[in-house]
Amino acid sequence: AEMDDIPVKESDFNKLPAAVQDSVRNMPQWMRPRALAMRPGGPVSVRMANRMLVSLIVGENLFVHGGLKPEHLIDPDALESMNKATRAWLLGKGEKPAILRGGKSPVWMRNFSRPSPEPSDCAMLGKVLQMTNTKRMIVGHTPQAGGINAACTGRVWRTDTGMAAAYGGVPEVLEITPKKIRVLTPKGATSSTSRMRR
Repeated sequence: AEMDDIPVKESDFNKLPAAVQDSVRNMPQWMRPRALAMRPGGPVSVRMANRMLVSLIVGENLFVHGGLKPEHLIDPDALESMNKATRAWLLGKGEKPAILRGGKSPVWMRNFSRPSPEPSDCAMLGKVLQMTNTKRMIVGHTPQAGGINAACTGRVWRTDTGMAAAYGGVPEVLEITPKKIRVLTPKGATSSTSRMRR
């Protein structure tokens, strides 16, 4: 459903945290449906809760929206706890997890998505990969003007190509197989080495 198709009812405002109610009421009318749909327990948030995880390990690959720091992984069950708490919050059945707050949270951090990550960021990445027993991290969140690319000697792949109409990016896919990594583009496959940055 389009955001404009979601009716705004007074009872929807009452489902918002008190601190947010006035903020949403003061928004222009065209913004309110989106804010209400994306509130914890709202239709978009419920859809997200049922389809997405903050972070996931598949084989030797660590997937996360923005990035992970060692501090995010102190608890041995950190990824499972983070995903479970985030899902409860999105469903409107819990508080916003502390780990999601601030610019260095797993959904907001951009350390690994800068054009050239700092050596200290690459060192931090190495520690995270060691802690999770993975070889590489795959992140989104920060559109990459040149398409999907890798940094930190191929240990982080930045996959946000800005495909939304607002960004005008080109559709690309990162293909990871046991034998190789490559980028699939509208013009064909590209080897991983051609997409390595620093």
